[in-house]
Amino acid sequence: MVTKQHAQDTPFPPNFFDEVRSIFKRLFRVYAHLYYSHFKNVETMGMDAVVYLNTCFKHFMLFVYRYSLIDRKELEPLNAVTNKVCFAKIF
Repeated sequence: MVTKQHAQDTPFPPNFFDEVRSIFKRLFRVYAHLYYSHFKNVETMGMDAVVYLNTCFKHFMLFVYRYSLIDRKELEPLNAVTNKVCFAKIF
């Protein structure tokens, strides 16, 4: 349960964590749509666009993993992308 306080010393609403999880689940679906339906378009924009998309996705996913915001089962559609972008070893 989230117990941190607002600046006005009022507690977050009791459903705050559920709301955050819902928002992140929806954002994940946006990323899934981008990778499945529009990645070719992103590639035509140049390597910088691919790097920016992958970097944003990596930060997003690391935050999701850190705070367990999305169930692992719901992440399965992008497992291949996640493994490549988030866990690839770069030398």
